[in-house]
Amino acid sequence: MGRPILLGGDGGVTENVTGQITAKVVNNFVSSAMDAAHNMLFGSSTLVTVTGNLSIGAPNAPGNFGMTVDANAGSVISANTIIGTQTGISLQDDGPSLKSNKMYQLTGDGIFMNVNLKTSQITGNIIQDTLFDGIDLNCKTVGTLVNSNTFDYLQFGYILAPAGFAGSNTYTAVPIDVSTCP
Repeated sequence: MGRPILLGGDGGVTENVTGQITAKVVNNFVSSAMDAAHNMLFGSSTLVTVTGNLSIGAPNAPGNFGMTVDANAGSVISANTIIGTQTGISLQDDGPSLKSNKMYQLTGDGIFMNVNLKTSQITGNIIQDTLFDGIDLNCKTVGTLVNSNTFDYLQFGYILAPAGFAGSNTYTAVPIDVSTCP
């Protein structure tokens, strides 16, 4: 079983002189069945390329995250597969892009947004067979940076979408495409 990957922030990585860690995390298998585990955590002061990784969690472990991303602008999280966690990817800061990731059998959000977007792009992701929603926009401003995502067999495509949100997406067996902010 793989061990969680932590970069930047308080992930135990020694701070370098430039103040920014550059890392490539490619083709890893990471798994955790622990409550509140973050299988992959990319903290601030990191510039990352994260691709081709497999992150597996335990659906009965509350608060289990496939990835938590608080990395710098220019970071790219792409072509990863996340299975069986509560949340697939939690985006904590504007700048990193989430592209062409696949998330299956989650018990919560496919992608959770905790920030207004000015540069991050969330495109081409496939979220399938979750118990709740594909992408929780959390009433944040996203403009046209969130689009071309595919949602299959879940209750909502997007929840808490800001007023006027209209991405071009694909929905299969999704009763509610977009649920807006109250």
